[in-house]
Amino acid sequence: MKLIIAFVKPYRLEEVRDAMNSLGVDSFSFSEVRGIGHHKGERDIYRGVEYAPSYVPMMQVTVAVVAEVAEEIMMAIAEAARTDEPGNGKVFACELSQVVDVSSGTTGPEAIRHREKRDG
Repeated sequence: MKLIIAFVKPYRLEEVRDAMNSLGVDSFSFSEVRGIGHHKGERDIYRGVEYAPSYVPMMQVTVAVVAEVAEEIMMAIAEAARTDEPGNGKVFACELSQVVDVSSGTTGPEAIRHREKRDG
């Protein structure tokens, strides 16, 4: 099992959701975060306003998946989040040793199974 953590531009969140959804990932969490990256001092646009960020607004997307699909989901997130501008974010995968579904008590990979990949 893997825990995927992605940092993406806020305006790319819908594209990331759609990309994951097309692979059968129907649940994930996200939150607004700020960070400092390699592109200090460069101008950025957020909600139509240009500014020189000291802390860059990003969305953190977190999803637990079975190991067999982790790389495919990571690449789909990266592709959906990519723009022609610098500072698109990062996608990480960490080993996940155990999971418990609070509602059902199911543990392990069965606790994080997403629906099957859709055809077409």
